[in-house]
Amino acid sequence: MVSHAFIGFDVPPIPVEKGLQRYYELITEARKYGVTIAFENTEGEEYLDALLKNFGDLENVGFCWDSGHEMCYNRGADLLKKYGKLLVCTHINDNLGIKDTGGKTTWRDDLHLLPFDGIIDWEYNARRLVRENYVGTLTFELKIASKPGRHENDIYALMSPESYLAEIYKRACRFEALVYRAKGRLEA
Repeated sequence: MVSHAFIGFDVPPIPVEKGLQRYYELITEARKYGVTIAFENTEGEEYLDALLKNFGDLENVGFCWDSGHEMCYNRGADLLKKYGKLLVCTHINDNLGIKDTGGKTTWRDDLHLLPFDGIIDWEYNARRLVRENYVGTLTFELKIASKPGRHENDIYALMSPESYLAEIYKRACRFEALVYRAKGRLEA
């Protein structure tokens, strides 16, 4: 299961004991059923940090790395380096960073574009996944519809489902090739 550690932009990033206790109860119940909870990097990185510091040593707690969130919500911080030992799944997607020239982040920045349609450096990301010895599935989290006031995803909505899936497959193969290339460089 993937869980956002926090959602919101107008709340101070101060995790509280009551929230941690609620997550502990959820984690404990999930463990009874063999469910792993992967906390995803979203806005409010302080909440993710608190959850993984408090519960990261439990066998059913892990990290879900969202490449697009890292670019816009976490402002490019290397969260794979910080939480890579806990990495259990991915949400691979692209975006254009923060649109507001003053640096204010909003949910509209999280575009979930196909990889290579935004500004993310995919060679760098491939090297980082290899560095963390990630061998799991590369799961993509994409959106066809554009956010209000944005039009970056409109091209996907014009594609037939078959064409869109074929394009996703091509991008997945392209990224996989970068991962294999990075493996060769790191092993040499």
